Amino acid sequence: MRENFYQKIWNKMEKFQYVSFDIFDTLIKRNVSTPREVFKLVEEKYNLLNPTKPRMAFYKQRIEAERKAVYLSDWEEVTFDAIYDQMEMSEVERKTLQELEIETELQVCIPNYPIQEIYKRCVVGGKTIVITSDMYLPQWAICKILTNCGYAHYHRLYLSSTVGLKKITGNLFKYVLSDMQIDKSELVHIGDSKRADIFACMKKGIKSIYLSHTVINTTFINRTMLGNASEHSPYIFINNMLSKYHSRSKLFLWGYEALGPLLLGFCHWIHSKVHEQNIERTFFLARDMYLVVQVYQRLYPDESVQYLEISRKSLRRAYILESNQIHSVFDTMGRREYSIGAVCDAIGLETGGVVEGCAALGVNIAASDEFTNKNTIVYDALNYVILEMLRKEGDLSLDYLKSMGMSANIKMAIVDVGWHGTLQNMLEKILRTKVMGMYFGNTKRASFSKMDTCGYWFDTDDERLVLSQLSMMYILEVMLFPKIGTTSGYVYEENHIIPLYAKCEMGDGFEKVEEFQIGAMQFIDDYINKSPYKNLPFLKNDAVMAYEKLAFQPTLYQAKMLSSLPYEDGDIKPLALEKNIFYYLLRPRSLLNDYKQARWKPGFIKQVFPFIKNPHQLDLLVKNRKN
Repeated sequence: MRENFYQKIWNKMEKFQYVSFDIFDTLIKRNVSTPREVFKLVEEKYNLLNPTKPRMAFYKQRIEAERKAVYLSDWEEVTFDAIYDQMEMSEVERKTLQELEIETELQVCIPNYPIQEIYKRCVVGGKTIVITSDMYLPQWAICKILTNCGYAHYHRLYLSSTVGLKKITGNLFKYVLSDMQIDKSELVHIGDSKRADIFACMKKGIKSIYLSHTVINTTFINRTMLGNASEHSPYIFINNMLSKYHSRSKLFLWGYEALGPLLLGFCHWIHSKVHEQNIERTFFLARDMYLVVQVYQRLYPDESVQYLEISRKSLRRAYILESNQIHSVFDTMGRREYSIGAVCDAIGLETGGVVEGCAALGVNIAASDEFTNKNTIVYDALNYVILEMLRKEGDLSLDYLKSMGMSANIKMAIVDVGWHGTLQNMLEKILRTKVMGMYFGNTKRASFSKMDTCGYWFDTDDERLVLSQLSMMYILEVMLFPKIGTTSGYVYEENHIIPLYAKCEMGDGFEKVEEFQIGAMQFIDDYINKSPYKNLPFLKNDAVMAYEKLAFQPTLYQAKMLSSLPYEDGDIKPLALEKNIFYYLLRPRSLLNDYKQARWKPGFIKQVFPFIKNPHQLDLLVKNRKN
């Protein structure tokens, strides 16, 4: 659709030899919500450069100065110098602020990529290009902006601040025709203002092409949401930048728009917590934080952070030995009912050896028997045998943690997806020290209530309040996976302790996840290199808005694309694999069972009932009825 739209523009202008382009919102996009946001950025920069001086209210002064200059001007347009002449300040301050304003304009300006393609076609086609704009900035500054954004080979640049005439009156267009010595029928003008670019051209008999300045390139953020975005919202930037990547895959674009801002917002929040709590060393936990630590290191390359390759399985032995009770294994597992064989597998012990050990004590058990502490004789035998086997086989997890710099002598924090803080509890027990936990989402178990934890997305002691967030967390974990299995243990190799990995459960599905992640990382790189707000944290709502839309209200196409991805929680199952509606009409119990099994419930609901616009709301209704 986008390609057809711009092809139509080309078709309208193809017959003209002389082509005039407007600048802002036509050739150039500003990565700010309004042009006046530039003045706020200048104010912030100036006050940071002059911390000992009284804070300057440049934003208000600059707007008022322009109003006065327009009122006093004999020209149709005012000049940059004329505006600053209306500001009561020293010559040094005036010069500094002018330089900062132009520097900021250069920083916020990027090409309007689709129009740049049309511009290039004009160059290749041998058309005579002129650039015509109502603008107070000096000619040299506009030339630099155009050059920085890749615009060259134009014949002439006509600015109202240089000529003294404006487009909106039609007089600048009249001047262009006279200066170029061409007839009005030979020129076509492209711009985004109905008054200055379209109606003014009509009055002078010049053909014009209207280009809306509010083209929506985003998938999840609609026109209303974009219009209501906060001044530091990343979505103005995203909407501008996505036009550059319109030929990339849907997964790339979703990752750019939805996962990228979420990761950036989370990392900004972590950074503020690290400094607020005087954290000396921060550890990002495998595997879910593999992508997050890369983002954090790009944002804050000088901070001391480590990627800690641990898992519940890799730490269970050390945790049980420190607790001196085999029943503590259930602190690290999702439920309380397991067979003896399943518990042995979770610890990494041969079930046969445990059975034989218990038999030697006169206690007969089978691998399929339920692991319970209700039978004291059986439990005591299991506890003795398993602890002895663990002590004999040894464990390297504590040595690994120390080799990575974990110590009771420094103030440490861990970063993870979260939910209950199971790994934090295990680390605190093994290391015999307190650790701060920072999570995407946090809800404490009663048994972990004394831990120091905090959550970005949500933070509560009552799990019932955030049950609706579960779908979002499951799909987030999948989208953060690296192409490597969970850490299963550790071995010595060339005097170093290195992790051992289980087989990656993702399989071919990782191609989808990887494309999603590539899109997210492209957003991070673009934002760091091109956003004027790169050092300013944006509102949490801005960070999570697009991702929530994907997780809670997927389209049928999105649900089908992502639901087959595998999720590991004891066993490996698809996020939300469904059968067709006709199957469920004949087998309603299967519908209920598959709904319960689905990790991504809105994705499941959308596939079964594609006419439902908000599957998350239906999921909430079901949960509320159950409660």
